[in-house]
Amino acid sequence: MRRKFLAGTILAILVLGAVAYAMREPEPSFNSGDTAKGKELYDVYCAACHGLEGKGKPTGSALNTPEYLKNTSDEQIWNATAYGIPGTTMGPALKGQGGVKQLSEREISHIVAYLRSLQK
Repeated sequence: MRRKFLAGTILAILVLGAVAYAMREPEPSFNSGDTAKGKELYDVYCAACHGLEGKGKPTGSALNTPEYLKNTSDEQIWNATAYGIPGTTMGPALKGQGGVKQLSEREISHIVAYLRSLQK
């Protein structure tokens, strides 16, 4: 009797764990976003500091230079956008990180896709 109870408990834990795993938030895909949506979001949330098309005016760094786009991975751009850059005015934009912008993971991926499109 005790073994059946233990086996049933373990089985229930495994099933609940599998269900929770299946329902989790998917990992962000750093550059699977929509370029057009990214442009719209960039214009609203990023252009004030980084300038139109990422030229780096008035206060933020340039994001459209060949060097930056060649040497910076999509994951690095995503993380800088989501979590900010300590020691700079670039604060976190990901919802729940205490920043002002409160963007979703998907919205940040759209912005990354837009920035990457500037490389082409």
